[in-house]
Amino acid sequence: MSTVSRLGFTELGVKGRDGPFRYNVIFVHGLKGHPKHTWGRETTRGGTTHQRIDVGLNRRMVSIRSLLKRGKTTGTALSEAGNQHKPFWPEEFLSRDLPDARIWTYGYNADVIQGMFQAGNQNSISQHGRDLSAHFERDIDNKDPIVFIAHSLGGILVKSVIHLSEKCRSRTRLIVFLGTPHRGSRVADWGKILSNLSRIALQEPNARILRGLQVDSEVLENIHEEFKVHVHKCGFKIYSFQEGRAPETLGISHKIVDDFSSKMDLHRGLETVQSMDADHRQIAKCINEEDPRYRAILGVLKQFASEEFDCLTGEGISHIEPNSSASSIKHATDYTDGNTDVQPMIQESGPRPTFNPIYYLPFTANRKFTGRESVLQTIQEKLFSELPCQRIALDGLGGVGKTQVALQFAYWMKTNQPTYSVFWIPVLSEASFEQAYMEIGKVLSVPRESDEDYKKTVQRYLSTEKAGKWLLIIDNADDRAMIFGAPGKPGVINFLPQTDHGLFLLTTRVREIAILFAETDVIGINEMSSHEARTLLDKSLITREESPDEHVDQLLKELSYLPLGITQAAAYLNRNSNISTRRYLDLLRGAEIEKAQVLSRGFHDQRRYSGLSNDIMSTWLVSFSQIAKEEPFSFKLLSFMACIEPRAIPKIILPIGSSEEEMENAIGTLCGYSFLTQRQDPNTFDMHRLVHLATIRWLEGQGMTQEILTDAVQGIFENMAKQSAADESSAYSKWRQILPHGLRLISQSESLYSEDLCNLCQYVGTCLLTERRFKEGIDCLHKTVSWGRANLARDDHLRRDLDYMLAYALLQEMRVDEAIEIIEPIVNSNKETFKDDEEFLCSSEHLLASAYLENKRVDEAIERFEAMYRNAGEDTTNFGFGHIGHQLASAYVETGRAKEAIEILEPIVQDKRRTSRKEDRDRLSSEHELGRAYIQEGRFHEAIEILEHVINVQKEYQREDDGARLASEHEFGLACLRSRRIKEAIEVLEHAVKFRKVVLGEENNLSLVSEHELALAYLEDGRIEESIEILERLVRIRKETLKENDESRLASEGALKRAYRQRKSFS
Repeated sequence: MSTVSRLGFTELGVKGRDGPFRYNVIFVHGLKGHPKHTWGRETTRGGTTHQRIDVGLNRRMVSIRSLLKRGKTTGTALSEAGNQHKPFWPEEFLSRDLPDARIWTYGYNADVIQGMFQAGNQNSISQHGRDLSAHFERDIDNKDPIVFIAHSLGGILVKSVIHLSEKCRSRTRLIVFLGTPHRGSRVADWGKILSNLSRIALQEPNARILRGLQVDSEVLENIHEEFKVHVHKCGFKIYSFQEGRAPETLGISHKIVDDFSSKMDLHRGLETVQSMDADHRQIAKCINEEDPRYRAILGVLKQFASEEFDCLTGEGISHIEPNSSASSIKHATDYTDGNTDVQPMIQESGPRPTFNPIYYLPFTANRKFTGRESVLQTIQEKLFSELPCQRIALDGLGGVGKTQVALQFAYWMKTNQPTYSVFWIPVLSEASFEQAYMEIGKVLSVPRESDEDYKKTVQRYLSTEKAGKWLLIIDNADDRAMIFGAPGKPGVINFLPQTDHGLFLLTTRVREIAILFAETDVIGINEMSSHEARTLLDKSLITREESPDEHVDQLLKELSYLPLGITQAAAYLNRNSNISTRRYLDLLRGAEIEKAQVLSRGFHDQRRYSGLSNDIMSTWLVSFSQIAKEEPFSFKLLSFMACIEPRAIPKIILPIGSSEEEMENAIGTLCGYSFLTQRQDPNTFDMHRLVHLATIRWLEGQGMTQEILTDAVQGIFENMAKQSAADESSAYSKWRQILPHGLRLISQSESLYSEDLCNLCQYVGTCLLTERRFKEGIDCLHKTVSWGRANLARDDHLRRDLDYMLAYALLQEMRVDEAIEIIEPIVNSNKETFKDDEEFLCSSEHLLASAYLENKRVDEAIERFEAMYRNAGEDTTNFGFGHIGHQLASAYVETGRAKEAIEILEPIVQDKRRTSRKEDRDRLSSEHELGRAYIQEGRFHEAIEILEHVINVQKEYQREDDGARLASEHEFGLACLRSRRIKEAIEVLEHAVKFRKVVLGEENNLSLVSEHELALAYLEDGRIEESIEILERLVRIRKETLKENDESRLASEGALKRAYRQRKSFS
């Protein structure tokens, strides 16, 4: 017998045990416990004073019960009362029954209760956790996995060390809790629970002695919540044994730790809960090797060892045949080269199954498996509820984790449904299906019968009672012909057993297959939640990089929270330790070809089938080929969508099928593969971003890109033209839906310029300019205009319209010289060419005059505007009159002719207020110009009134950085400054300056003009230093860019001198 140290670690049964060892089992006692006596033998031959009182009290109680029951005694109570010999079972039994485990006990000073449950106390549970962490990292000098067995308060100590020690956390695989309190409840809060624990530990029936016990519930709750996070992250298993009855001493009539507190309520894949027929103290003690308490704990440990180490691993398949005879075990090893030992899997305590279950699984349990609790729970409920189903199908996008969910459920079945065998059939091909049936038949020792197809023989055997209950998992069922057969050729479905005692779980990417197989019992597997994805990434990395959370979150979002993508990224980072998470994210956000290369990097994964590509890009290629072969119109839609934006795809943009039914069927097919998802609006769809990228790369590999792009350009152009011709009033709203897709298509078709592409650019450009997205409009139109000039005749209407649109966009972006360069030749040379198109000629003249006005060629602008104004007539309701009159008035304001401007603008504004909505841009523009004219005339009150109205409307309907809104704010600030409303002027000018700098640039003239007025406002407000800071900068810039006699330069220089004088006078 080993000498057990009171404090620290002691390894038990060292003598006569020379391994080899594969894991460690560590026992941790509870309150007032001892590293030896908690688990069996008492402190002295006669026991302590409390123990002798306990025995005497038990004997008296048993005698009274015996009299009352006339001699009928309870066996368990009598044996406990008689204080039978309780061996030190961790050493005497366990070290012998687990020859490949090192057995340890850990001791700590649990005799002092006060301070144990408080933060910051030297005797606190947290301090004991830190001590255990230090002992563990120093004394447990092997690298084998860890199993903890913790009694009572010792469980809280273990939870604390799991949080404190990364080394301990990474090695822990299983924790067995014996009567450990995890949480308080409304019935028994932490104070009540710990008071009960203290009473039973001290054997003190008088609760008054414990009234001074101080409990910090927050500390204990924090330990519990932190531990739960680690359980989900690390995936180690929990086995919680609950007390079966109340203690028979101290007059306590309830369990010390109630059922709510003694379980964590994790899903059954992580935690198993079992009741044990013992009270709180006796739950940790055993009488002999046949004691149900010992058998239960031993069973859990052997089951752990079986799952952790003893899976027979052959060609991607593992066999486990529990409780098998030596001959049958040998028979199983014959098909795996005999290179792995088979250990029987021990069932939970209680009635053992009459049939020995057999397991034929492809991989060992996945310790990195994360989340999916609701999916696993749904599978359990569907198969084992009061109205169970027999068939379930999991469907979802390739790489979303269907196989891993099925694998996790297979191991849940081993643990929680020990009367069921579990078989796995991969249907990657006919050969893999055939091989799986052959192997299952061999494991089951099913003899061949003459020349019959062996799959039929196995099918017939599994249909008999002799085969027992089983779960058959059919994985990767993506080929409809293979699953359901074809004319003259049976499918997988024809070889499935026909019986009531079997269950089926099928995984597929194809919703149609899922429905045909399981009808309504289909469970969709979606991408992970952000929390699940983060946990999976953490589990998969060898070294956790201290990356900012935002980088990790962005990486996971870029990978669409797909488990396969996350695992692939972790493998890449593990293999390339010099690459940071941020750098990997940059690679994913680079050019599409670079992103595709990163996502096409294969990696080894022992839980995926050998011979298959594991990268996220390749996982969908089989499906693409299958769709191209079986569903031509579905393939046409898929190819078309690869050319456009993957988000918000309107149905109206899609190629038209031969019938509505063909269209619906094709969309249904793509949705069935999870390549498309339907939005709440049934006519709008999203394509998965990574599937979109994979489709593009696949089309390139097939040499089909140019053909597909050409068809897509023609299709979208004709679609937009059709919308315009059918209903001009609603065309724009439909164009807006098409706009992002047209832009994407144009950017991808730059090397394929054609007349169709130019027409498409015209429609897309019109939409962009209508939305005032001028920069994008210029980008879209520039190359198209160059192509038009090279390939279209000078009098071609398409070429003319594209030139006009580009000049208009350039003018709106204040690129005035470029605009004039384009529009001037059109106006000067096209009067004869387009003499029949008066509207175009008028628009071109107007655009050129506006450009002259912006370019300070005011006289030329006025000359052109006055000519157009006269031709428009004097009817104020005439659009030409109002529009041209507005521009002429603007020119008058620029030249100081404010009275003439007001005479034109007042009737125009009055008319527009009567006929237009308040947010109409033309109306707001005319009101703005009238305000400018009022300022020039010194009518500041009227200017403020009209400009304040304009700004309020613009705040409601326009963006904060809209150029028109910023111009109105500048004028309003100017009017307030002239009216001595300084605070209002500063507020509005600060906003205008801030956004003009962003939109136009810090040295743009309009930005500088607003800054000048803001500097004057600061000076008026006494903020002299701020004013000087701005003015010094303005003077420096204007000296570099303007002539000495320029009015703007002179104004800034004069204001700066004034500011200097004010500073001097104040100082």
